[in-house]
Amino acid sequence: MSDRWQDAYNDDPELANSPVLANFKTPQDALKGLVELKAYQGRSIKLPGDDATPEDKAQIVEKLRAKGVKIAIMPDDDNLEDKTRFWRELGVPDKADDYVPPESIDPLPDEMVAQLKDLAHKAGMTKQQYQAMLREYSPAHKSITEQNQTLQAEEETRLKQAWGGAYEQNLAITDEMVKQFQDSDVKLGPLNRAARLFLLNVAKSMSSEPQVFAQIRNPDSMRKTPAELRQDVEEMRSKLLDRSISGEKRKNLLNKYTKAFEELAQYQ
Repeated sequence: MSDRWQDAYNDDPELANSPVLANFKTPQDALKGLVELKAYQGRSIKLPGDDATPEDKAQIVEKLRAKGVKIAIMPDDDNLEDKTRFWRELGVPDKADDYVPPESIDPLPDEMVAQLKDLAHKAGMTKQQYQAMLREYSPAHKSITEQNQTLQAEEETRLKQAWGGAYEQNLAITDEMVKQFQDSDVKLGPLNRAARLFLLNVAKSMSSEPQVFAQIRNPDSMRKTPAELRQDVEEMRSKLLDRSISGEKRKNLLNKYTKAFEELAQYQ
């Protein structure tokens, strides 16, 4: 006599020969397995098939998210709106101003913060990535600022030692020289000790040895810079608008204007 309980279902070969039922020793075990299977199915999420619609897939994602699973639907690369949706879900803000700095960091200059926000947005950084960048950037900027302040203090101390009681006077002289003679297109910016000493020596030499500068600044042997040419062109253009200038004088002025304009065109 057979010990298989499945033989009781020989009139139904599918049940009698089922490999699934073969795993159970008794009908009671099989019934318990069915109960457990139903309970598992109630807790499980059915994966979408090959013919699933985008709506079907979205429902599955929402169910997984409700269970605490962090998951995102990959975007359609040909759909700009869908790509925007994807990056927004990952934490990329719609505009640069939506980035918020992390707490407990040393503040950065407003102009620098604006540049970093713009850079982060163009690079497609999430809000978390932006904050991580600032956590690294802030102490580095603070360190560089402190080093620069230390160097500036050392430069000031050495300059005071070099100029002694004339420090304030010479500082004003070099500041005025910068104000009057720096190039209008390229500003000098902060002066270091070497630059201030150089400017003061130049100022003294212009009074004590004017012949040296007469040789250096000989207009007959020195070509003009683009900035000087632009200034000449503007001055001559204003004169040419004056109708009282006529005859040979106007002709010579027009020739000089044309020559300066052609020379300036080489630098455009």
